[in-house]
Amino acid sequence: MELINYMANQYGDYQTPSSLVKRVLSIVKTRGFDFENVIEPTFGKGSFIEGIPKVLQNTRTIKGLEIQESYYNEALTKTVKHIDYELYNKDFFSFDLSTLFSSHHSNLVVGNLPWVTVSQLSAFESKNIPKKANIKGLSGYDALTGKSNFDIAEYMSLSLLNIMSTFPSQSVMALLVKNTVAKNIIKYIPSSNLRPTTFNIYRFDAKKEFNASADACLMMIGFNTKSQFDNSVNEYSLYSPDKLIKKFGWSNNKFVSNISAYKQSCLYDNSTMWDWRSGIKHDASKIMELRRDGEEWVNGLKERYSDDELSKKYIYPLVKSSDVRKQHIHRDFRKYVIVTQQKPKQDTSHIKVDSPTMWQYLKDHREFFDKRKSSIYRNSAPFSIFGVGDYSFKPYKVAISGMYKKPIFSILPPKNGKPVMTDDTVYFVGFDIFLEANIFAAILNGEKTNRLLSSITFSDAKRPYTKDILKRVDIISILKATTLRDLNQSAFSPIDSNDVTKFIDKYDNDLSLF
Repeated sequence: MELINYMANQYGDYQTPSSLVKRVLSIVKTRGFDFENVIEPTFGKGSFIEGIPKVLQNTRTIKGLEIQESYYNEALTKTVKHIDYELYNKDFFSFDLSTLFSSHHSNLVVGNLPWVTVSQLSAFESKNIPKKANIKGLSGYDALTGKSNFDIAEYMSLSLLNIMSTFPSQSVMALLVKNTVAKNIIKYIPSSNLRPTTFNIYRFDAKKEFNASADACLMMIGFNTKSQFDNSVNEYSLYSPDKLIKKFGWSNNKFVSNISAYKQSCLYDNSTMWDWRSGIKHDASKIMELRRDGEEWVNGLKERYSDDELSKKYIYPLVKSSDVRKQHIHRDFRKYVIVTQQKPKQDTSHIKVDSPTMWQYLKDHREFFDKRKSSIYRNSAPFSIFGVGDYSFKPYKVAISGMYKKPIFSILPPKNGKPVMTDDTVYFVGFDIFLEANIFAAILNGEKTNRLLSSITFSDAKRPYTKDILKRVDIISILKATTLRDLNQSAFSPIDSNDVTKFIDKYDNDLSLF
């Protein structure tokens, strides 16, 4: 059993139940697609191979790949005589996929791709991985910190779509994937050479079908179907496939989660001049994060230290995502964080002179820093952190958690003269005075901003609110369109017309402030 579970984890293995196979193929057929050549890129134990002849009567050939030999052998027992099969016990990433397609007949790519990411496969030291993980050409900090990580299904889908787009015959992809795969593909299409003619998804209950905790869908992308494509996706439920839920994708060259709702808020979707920042990244929480217990500091190892042993000079109040789930001004803190630098790559040896006891504490726990796997720490000073700069030390911050579905913006004022730090799942903008932070937060917590954010964010995303999303909120335009009464309904303290005028005069035109 342990070996089976390991293999399932290694390959992102979720075998498709026959009832789901039938539902998927029925939707393919009712949409007018009954293909002669059917391709299953990872056919597993053969659920689709067994189901295809029962639903798609025009199918003449079934081709596919399966890397696990035991699954391959089991799938062979599910073939029927009147179909020609080309089934290979081969690796998707080293196989010439174009040989699976027919240039003379219609092609259907169908099945259930692995539900696993590149980093997860790397952790298993799997050989079943593409040679080049960063397929979208990310560079710099994004590539180092994880934007280049993606679902294997996304890589596989794009590989297949690139081939499908070159064939003159009609072809359709119908694959069971995580919602993020479909979202990333439609987001990528305008900048690619892909020219599909239809794009639909059908959401289903992955917990019910696979006992998997994920948001998932049947992704159907068609080529040469004589439809005019507008770079949008029609979203349905797999259980009510004729009822359109919404359309998402591209509208006026902006990527949005609900095209209809977006049209009511698009005036406020402009690049703001404020630069949203994420908080401190240290990857050593047991050592760097502390709590206060009476007169002592306590770390994640439950070790206790006095103020003489850990200098308050390097200890700051800390808020994490779970702390900013409520809309209020934060004055009490359950956590604190050791801040070893004021800028990335800054030398840390001065701590040895400024606070020998703090330096000794860090040295005593050096093993936790040495275990940090992220390449951002490579060739950095001892006990380095990231996500720190002049912006970290602004006295007032307007902050939001990137992790939760509802957009809630809080104000973080200083405590005992020290600015509040956040972790790297929180985004914030810093201000020098409370008045400006109060107006900024009031705009963001207002109805107009909420409507805009609901139309451009995906609630099933791991981080619905990112720096890129928040930067799209045109603060000044919304402020100018908001009445003083409405502004005060979402403000933490009263705002008068003079305050608004001063804010607009200061930030509307002076780019040197940003």
